[in-house]
Amino acid sequence: MNYHEPDFSHCAKVIEDMEENELNFFIKYGELGGEADVRDAYMKQKHRLIWERRHPEIMEARRQAIKEHKEKLANGEFDHSFWKKGMFWHDKKHYEPPYEFFLSKSPLEGDKPLSKDWQYYKKVCD
Repeated sequence: MNYHEPDFSHCAKVIEDMEENELNFFIKYGELGGEADVRDAYMKQKHRLIWERRHPEIMEARRQAIKEHKEKLANGEFDHSFWKKGMFWHDKKHYEPPYEFFLSKSPLEGDKPLSKDWQYYKKVCD
């Protein structure tokens, strides 16, 4: 076992399926919100297809990158950075409640609200 050097080669197929399905789900339903209905999903799909038709060079580069990634995966080279630049727990750290164990303000301040008004702090200092 390598500490601090995780080996994901055993889980490559499962991680690959998860990432591909997550991408497909986001392509279809991403950023629609809870109030969206089938018309919103249809409009999103329509606009995506129009965008793909207007940008064939980008879509060709994407197809080529996916093809190369699948070939590497078939040869046993698993590179998770193809899907995300960091591992998924590193991404979660930025999108979910804080995982850092340092405090953002002194515990002596209590629950006083922090003001974004610089003149307030100038008055306090004087």
